Amino acid sequence: MATKQTVHITAATHLPTKLTSHNYPVWRKQVESTLISLELEDFIIGSSNQPPQTINDKEGKPIPNPEYPPWYRKDRMLFSAILGSCSDSIQPLISSASTARECN
Repeated sequence: MATKQTVHITAATHLPTKLTSHNYPVWRKQVESTLISLELEDFIIGSSNQPPQTINDKEGKPIPNPEYPPWYRKDRMLFSAILGSCSDSIQPLISSASTARECN
């Protein structure tokens, strides 16, 4: 089985255009195109929903969900990159989001 490499994304490298109050269409296209090229678009425009933090084992006891930590790390990485790609005046608006999808 092939293992998918984790891609590290940063605003400086991947999202150099800063979002301002005047350039949303260009910024959005840059973010979309970058995420599609890195196969991360599901976190913003697709079907990568937040998995539950716990699941039940065979006896019905809650245990940590092994799918949650990798999802959470990717989401935080994307959130950080998106936040870093915003101008200082936009960052307070974006920082109130809980997930990268909510930044969209």
